[in-house]
Amino acid sequence: MALTNVLLLSQIAGYVIGLILSLCIMVPLSMHQNEFSGHCLLFSRGTWQEEDGQLLVMWASRAYCNYVIVVGVLMFIVCCIQIYSCEDATGQDIDKKDKISTHGFYIELGTAQFGAWGAFATWVGLAVFSTLKVCRYHQLENIQVSMFRERQRLVNDTPPGDALQG
Repeated sequence: MALTNVLLLSQIAGYVIGLILSLCIMVPLSMHQNEFSGHCLLFSRGTWQEEDGQLLVMWASRAYCNYVIVVGVLMFIVCCIQIYSCEDATGQDIDKKDKISTHGFYIELGTAQFGAWGAFATWVGLAVFSTLKVCRYHQLENIQVSMFRERQRLVNDTPPGDALQG
């Protein structure tokens, strides 16, 4: 792996961040379930009892916490595997007789996909901007027509001095 390959390094950095965030999911929720005697506070409800100052809790299913922990474990496993497999597939000879080189395959297709999504987002933005421009143009045109009519009305009316004499 060359250090100049910024896209691959950023992909690996993303997997490392995902790995760290999966630990931020798993560890606190596991500790929470342990400290709350197996109860899960996610989606639980409760009412405060004034007479004894205690909280009457209606515990939610443990499945809520277990699901989040399982997702965290799966994220951890996937990130661990993907960190090392980022460049594994690029070195495989898939067709020697046609002399196909797979070096940089994922980077090239990833860049093309980024370009396609970027172009799509740009065109959506351009469509929004052109719609706003048309709306402003029509609003400005309406104001100009209204001002022209008002000027014509004022010009055609009697002068201010004549109104006092009449």
